[in-house]
Amino acid sequence: MRYVTIVLALLAILCADQGLSNDCVMVLDQSQTRQQGPDDANWSAGVSHEWLWAQTFVVGRQGKLGRVEIMVTRSTFQSDALIFAEIRRTSLGVPSDDENDRLATIIVPFDALPESTLCQWYSVDFLGHNVAVAPGDALAFVMRKPEIENQSIAWCGSFDFEGEDLYPNGGAYKKQAAGGGWTSPTITEFPADFAFRVFVCEEPVQAAGTTWGRVKASWR
Repeated sequence: MRYVTIVLALLAILCADQGLSNDCVMVLDQSQTRQQGPDDANWSAGVSHEWLWAQTFVVGRQGKLGRVEIMVTRSTFQSDALIFAEIRRTSLGVPSDDENDRLATIIVPFDALPESTLCQWYSVDFLGHNVAVAPGDALAFVMRKPEIENQSIAWCGSFDFEGEDLYPNGGAYKKQAAGGGWTSPTITEFPADFAFRVFVCEEPVQAAGTTWGRVKASWR
């Protein structure tokens, strides 16, 4: 009986050591939240069946991608249209179009987006997709709407008239759905970024001690 108890305790602790616990702590990792400062200008992009829009970023923490928050608004009428929110790897600094680089896709109902004259924060939860991330990973959050309808969806951001890059580790990009490559928005010569916040779910720090030491403590 004692032998069985020791084996079970050892297996439980080894699983925890291998990062198999479902518990993690959500931490803000990357963000660009300025919409208008003394030298900033607001701008927004219309997500439609004709244009895909994206914001690239570089991960700074180890864990699982938790959620991405964006500032959006939609038109007032009701619709059953669907919005696709994706996490992709990047290639040469822009979102990759390789199917193997699409790490997660969330379907967002049009009516779930905030209805307002001003952009508001909206959260897209990716935790259930188990996207492992590590410092230095270059990723992109992409929004696309395949339906050919006229719903108005605005994804808001900002740029600085003084030329400051509001988020040096990434930028806003657009692409025609019909084809072609990803390009930066040609609003001005200044770099533009969408407003966004990226959260990473980190594993909790375990107390120091050897595995065998913890097995003995569990057995006692």
